[in-house]
Amino acid sequence: MTKNQFLTEANKYLERIEGNFKESTFKEKQRKLRFYAETIYELHQQGIVSTCNPRKFTPEDFYQYQMYRMKTVEGSTFHKDYSILNGFFEYLGNNVVKQYKAIYGNKKPPAYGGRINPLSDKAIGKVLKLARETDEWDILEGCVAIILGFTAGIRPQEVRMLHAEDVVYPGDRPYVFVRH
Repeated sequence: MTKNQFLTEANKYLERIEGNFKESTFKEKQRKLRFYAETIYELHQQGIVSTCNPRKFTPEDFYQYQMYRMKTVEGSTFHKDYSILNGFFEYLGNNVVKQYKAIYGNKKPPAYGGRINPLSDKAIGKVLKLARETDEWDILEGCVAIILGFTAGIRPQEVRMLHAEDVVYPGDRPYVFVRH
């Protein structure tokens, strides 16, 4: 059985950066890097990636790792992990993440269907109809928030948290402040 070189190098990297981050941020980096190390070690044992040595990791290995990870997590989750992995690889003098992006771009797994429209014209029509027919202020306020949110390009998860009082008019243009 081979040694998990990725974990060895990750631990050295973590020792080096320990005082540079807030404790909670460091603990998160530590947890994630150790998880990545175990995953890559398992993939190496299965022959999916060619090495578990991060200094010798190739763009093809990174691609295989990404395809494996994307079977278990959303694409947006994996793309957030790029920064941690990129920092670690660059510390080791391996610019594999940049090479990967240059070769593969932001390759999506085969099951990814692309982004869909957040609200159809039919659904917007229903909201407009409800707004015209209602006498209740709360319902009208919700309809206005939905319409303003989608016409302003706010993502569905942000519209869900939108209130009519979040729309302000400090000058000629309205602004929307969404609470997270």
